[in-house]
Amino acid sequence: MRVPRRHPATFTILDPTIPVFNVCLPLYDLGTGGLRLVDKDDRLGELLGHTVHGRLDFPDGPSVQVDCLLLRAREALRDGRHTVNTAAAQLQDLAPPQLVAIQQYIDRIERQLLQRAQALSRQ
Repeated sequence: MRVPRRHPATFTILDPTIPVFNVCLPLYDLGTGGLRLVDKDDRLGELLGHTVHGRLDFPDGPSVQVDCLLLRAREALRDGRHTVNTAAAQLQDLAPPQLVAIQQYIDRIERQLLQRAQALSRQ
């Protein structure tokens, strides 16, 4: 699910053993199996194949600590008129409370999209 660009959910790297410790990256999209981060400065390129511990922060919601296996980096996506550099990761060993928090955030985004579509159809 695409994450809204205004007030996006973010991922903060909490692993002090890696050079990008405490870096906070906005999410591009999110699912219960993985996520894609906006990595415009290519900070994650050297960490491919590594598991990174971090915190997902949801606007108006809880924070969830997760482990992510970095699968792809330096992936350029077209977003309207802009090109966005992203890194993709697979979420690892999520516990039910983590899954619930992620799914609730996705549900909130879906409800907002549905409300916008309904408002446009009434015009």
